[in-house]
Amino acid sequence: MSNDESAMQREAVERLAEAGMKLKWAAGHMDRLEAEISRLPSYEIVKSIDPQTGRLGSHPSPPAVPPYLILIACDAVHNVRVALDYLACAFAIANGKTISGVSFPIASSQSKYLEAQCQGKISKLSKTAQDFVHGLKPYQGGCSLLWALHELDRVDKHQKLVQFDEAPWQRRALGFSNSPAIASQTIRDQPRN
Repeated sequence: MSNDESAMQREAVERLAEAGMKLKWAAGHMDRLEAEISRLPSYEIVKSIDPQTGRLGSHPSPPAVPPYLILIACDAVHNVRVALDYLACAFAIANGKTISGVSFPIASSQSKYLEAQCQGKISKLSKTAQDFVHGLKPYQGGCSLLWALHELDRVDKHQKLVQFDEAPWQRRALGFSNSPAIASQTIRDQPRN
């Protein structure tokens, strides 16, 4: 193995280690989030007048999500999303390529995923690494968990703080509702290690 190949291998391993650090950081955020959620009050009973019958009734109402919990969750989401980009870069480096233009592709549909712009993000990866990424089906309608992760990160990073009451599909994607979800799987359905 030449010095250049050895240096590239070391760089790929370093990039993977950095992805692992991001994932550990995200796990710490999730542990903190879980602890904070356990301290929240449970559902409260709210009295209201039914507009159709005019009768006074009561129903359970979940507590509002405090903004600091949204910040913790968004930090965790972002760190996981970044770890995927680091993984794609490690694959490119291991293939002897530069990381310019490389990122982990996640698209709004399978057809968007198959477009040249999205595939260009992994064009520097080996065929084996590309097949690995393809096998994850990183698009809406494929791996719903990756799609939800990407959308939550995109909204938080580029638009505004994620507001669960404004985006019902995000609530469902994160497991805050038992309503039928656009996503075929929810985060709560995923095994936790």
